[in-house]
Amino acid sequence: MSDTSDEYPSWYPVPEEDVSPEPQQRAIIDSDAYPMRVLAGAGTGKTFTMVRKIEYLIDEEDVSPDRILALTFTNNAADSMREKLNAKLGAAGYDIDAYTYHSICNEILTDYAYEAGIDPDFEVANDAEKYAIVLDVLDDIEYRAVKPNVYGSDGYASGAASKLLNFIGSMKRSGITPDDIDAFLGPADHVYELADLSERVGAIASDHLGGRSVSSVLDSLPDARADLVAERDALGTDGLGASVRDFLDRLVDLCDSLEAAFEAHEAGDRELPENAYKLPKYLLGGYASGAPTGIPDDLDLELTDHLDSFLSDCLTARDLTAGYAAYERELDERNVIDFDGLVVEAAALMESPVGEEIADRWDYVFCDEFQDTDRLQFDLVTSLVTDDNLFVVGDDDQAIYEWRGAHVANITDELDREFAALTDEPLEENFRSRQPILDLANEAITKLDHRERHKTLERVDEPAYDGDTVATIELPDEDDADGAVQIRTVVQNLLSGAAAALDESYDPGDIALLVRKNAHATPVIEEFEEAGIPYQVAGDLATESIGVGTVTAYLKALARPEDEVSWNRVLLMRYRICDADLRSLNAGDEPLVDTLRETPLDEFEEPDRVAEARNHVTELLDIRDSASLSHLYRELKAVTNVEWYLSEQERRDLAQLEDVIEQSGDSAVQPPLTSEFVDSLEHYDSLFDESGATPTSQPDVADDAVNVMTIHKSKGLDFPVVLVPQVTADEWAPSSRTYDALETGLSDGPEAAFAEDFVERDARETRRVFHVGSTRAEDILVLQGGREEAAADETHPMVEAVDDVLPSRIPWQPERGHLPIWTDVQACLPDEAVDWSDTLASETVGDIGGTVRHDGDELSVEVARDRLLNLATASVDGHLTTDGERSTLQVESLTGPSAPYPSISHSYTSLTAYEECPRSHYLEYVVNAVPDYRRSSRDDGDGVSQRDIGVLFHDTAEQAANQSIRDRDAWNEICERLASQRRAEDALPAAKACIDRYFELALSDYEIVDAEREFELDLDGHELVGYIDAVYRLPDGELLVIDYKATERYRNLQEDKQLPIYLLACRDLYDEPVSRAGYAYVGDIGPNVETRSFDESELRAIEDDIVTKMDRISNSSFGEYRGGEHCQWCRHNQLPCAPPSLRSD
Repeated sequence: MSDTSDEYPSWYPVPEEDVSPEPQQRAIIDSDAYPMRVLAGAGTGKTFTMVRKIEYLIDEEDVSPDRILALTFTNNAADSMREKLNAKLGAAGYDIDAYTYHSICNEILTDYAYEAGIDPDFEVANDAEKYAIVLDVLDDIEYRAVKPNVYGSDGYASGAASKLLNFIGSMKRSGITPDDIDAFLGPADHVYELADLSERVGAIASDHLGGRSVSSVLDSLPDARADLVAERDALGTDGLGASVRDFLDRLVDLCDSLEAAFEAHEAGDRELPENAYKLPKYLLGGYASGAPTGIPDDLDLELTDHLDSFLSDCLTARDLTAGYAAYERELDERNVIDFDGLVVEAAALMESPVGEEIADRWDYVFCDEFQDTDRLQFDLVTSLVTDDNLFVVGDDDQAIYEWRGAHVANITDELDREFAALTDEPLEENFRSRQPILDLANEAITKLDHRERHKTLERVDEPAYDGDTVATIELPDEDDADGAVQIRTVVQNLLSGAAAALDESYDPGDIALLVRKNAHATPVIEEFEEAGIPYQVAGDLATESIGVGTVTAYLKALARPEDEVSWNRVLLMRYRICDADLRSLNAGDEPLVDTLRETPLDEFEEPDRVAEARNHVTELLDIRDSASLSHLYRELKAVTNVEWYLSEQERRDLAQLEDVIEQSGDSAVQPPLTSEFVDSLEHYDSLFDESGATPTSQPDVADDAVNVMTIHKSKGLDFPVVLVPQVTADEWAPSSRTYDALETGLSDGPEAAFAEDFVERDARETRRVFHVGSTRAEDILVLQGGREEAAADETHPMVEAVDDVLPSRIPWQPERGHLPIWTDVQACLPDEAVDWSDTLASETVGDIGGTVRHDGDELSVEVARDRLLNLATASVDGHLTTDGERSTLQVESLTGPSAPYPSISHSYTSLTAYEECPRSHYLEYVVNAVPDYRRSSRDDGDGVSQRDIGVLFHDTAEQAANQSIRDRDAWNEICERLASQRRAEDALPAAKACIDRYFELALSDYEIVDAEREFELDLDGHELVGYIDAVYRLPDGELLVIDYKATERYRNLQEDKQLPIYLLACRDLYDEPVSRAGYAYVGDIGPNVETRSFDESELRAIEDDIVTKMDRISNSSFGEYRGGEHCQWCRHNQLPCAPPSLRSD
């Protein structure tokens, strides 16, 4: 299409100038070959290519957008795909079905609920509901191998609840049902009969293979083999028996191989190392105390350990399967489906007669990140494909989710088997990382065994850069063993940018600390805290924050008043009770809480603090038994103002806690706070960190802080600078995981249980994790690690002998658990790599932290901080004096060169706030200031707010519109369900009255085109965002924008600016003009609808006015304010600008 704007209506979204695809991308976009697999390396623009290929189908092949299905893993990716297509194709871009793998299942099951045999009103269980159900069904577990405690002896989520939740997740992601497990394992007695088989094999080895020479052991090998054959032949040929039979058959092959090797040695045809005669007994588990003298400890090849581990998993599974079945029944009774269940149900539906009808909805299926799909998702995708019109993109070198069920073979061997005419196209031209980084990544990934496809990443159009690109840091031998100080020093130098090794300085948001384990982040975060380096912990780093721990402690103390440890934490962290008063409270024989409530205040050094704590504690204990858990928690927050004391990070962490609290209980009436709930709450984070509910969801990324996250969570992101700490063999050691062999035996057949070394599989994944972490870096990659001490220069002769002797059917190899990752990194370093150990990791260069001047002195940040704290302390104590003219601290920058002013996202609400008071707007929408501290009273928040009523009605209307529901009773059912879920029953009568008024309007009979439609406007460089409540099509075909109002006053349509903003947004959203808008009043002043049309001149004038206002906002500051009636609602009315009557004493 031409770039001439005259070809478009004024409201049509004209795309920006195209970015031309590179040759590899163009070949894929223009190809008519299907099915197609694109193996796309990191940073090669795979999503860009996929989007352009979809555009090609629509523009060049005349494929209707709604005949294309695009699948990816995250909502962010799906939304981004729609936005890119919308920018290119206009409103048609939104007609493409872009879903996550789970959301398409939800959509299919909603549309075909009857055919799937499920209730169409089903809901999707969140993590809190799953955990609550697991706790409810614990009594169904057959406690033989599993201990009945909810938590393990370590005090964390390692007991029955965690075991059951993880077991269910592992099985469901592979499509394994409780019936499948029952059939495989058989009765519990049968499993227990096999439980000591590894000991019996060890006894066979001990009885027959204890000779002291090769010849004597050779004579005994046939007897040992015969006993193993007898054990094997006594086993069944199905299920568990078949798996164990296969294992013993492998040991029989081992005996044959050992016999052949020993015979060759005796005949002089083969050399064996000293002590080789001990190998058969060792390999078969005959030594009770592990490897004997002459066998290296790290050989790690007592083969019976694998059988023992497998049978232990089977015993645990035998217990947990009853709990799994009870969990599934409970889901059915509550009419909820968990995330894994969505895929299970949808895949089963696709195998039914209606499957072909569902697949016929789309002509083309596009899949992103295909290497991360599990077995069920693979089956689902292939069942949705018609006429082989499948396009998948992914990278087997970035397959890092096998540990939770992803099947990397899906993008390689499985696709090959499913589609005979598969076309392969590569993407190897990288647009992200500098070439030295890619050279390291290319070389390191070649050490990956069994690599199915080979790619070499090459940078395209690399910009000029004068600085180090790949840097290493050797971990210190002692003191700072975790290297946290080194990482902190490097970050300080990056922020300064003064070192000659750096091309420029970097802002905190340019830097990412990517860790292999959560524990690697903790010491670095502590150093960041100490140094004042801003950071944001993202994704699945579930380190408990102090603030959230204090809230949890408060709940524990209220649930168990005798818990003095929790009371002391609350008194210290929330009320800042001084040491002397804490000692007084803990000194007597009476319970601490009684002493707090009864001791005369004049006996304390700081009676005001103690009085505040006493009043709050008394108030909360008085309502504890009568209030629901949610109500008590809301009172806790309101009475104590605890949120005021939390950091922004801690407030984010608190959201998960609040979700658990809101979902607690399985009835309409929520129970009160109990000790059992607090016990479960204490370990909730670690429990779901293990279960990995959403492994591919991307975290929010900070622009103004160092981003700290696991490498897994960084997938799909990139940063100018990436630091990876503690890259050592010990910290990156591979391991097998619970149920690996059992799950494989259930999925691929009994004989597959012992066909693969799962530790070696994890080693391959570990190398891919390193590849992902490395390729997140754009300019600089910093790797910190260390070699193993006393590394052997030569392979132990016993290792070489075992390598030669083991038959091909034995998958386990010597030293399988050792991954020399740092040694490999050193071997793969490009010529441009440098060592920062003694430079940027050991000392700072330049002025770190900026410049601070006060009273004529130029101060370091540390000295300035101390001076500021001294001044603040003197001010609080009333001892601050002034000498001469007043002076202020002048700070140029605390983190090096100043960063650009953060962009502001505007909305109608924020613009209205600016009109009322620029200072309030500045605090709320520019700097996101914490609300002022205010003492709360019991009367705060009483009654039902108009906002709660409005939100409940709006959400009901949105859900009804999305489900095409136009029946009043069905609306009321949705409203009741939402009120129950949110514990908002107080707002229910008024919300249902709003529904009644809505159905008195003619509007309720019109077609709803859109509901709660999100928009984003670019007005002269400013971003304006919002949601349109609803868009209706009138009987004459005209579109009408409606905003619902449950308020008690009318809006002036002539002066209104909210509706014109919506009409401006409609230009980008719809392929037809929209000029009429209005309000539907469903509150007490309704029912009524008022609308009007806006012509182009009015819209242009309002647009100019809005742009002018946003320009003013760009230059606004804290200094501007306007007082007035609105101050009473301001969250910052404790500032001097507010009337004195509003400020607390």
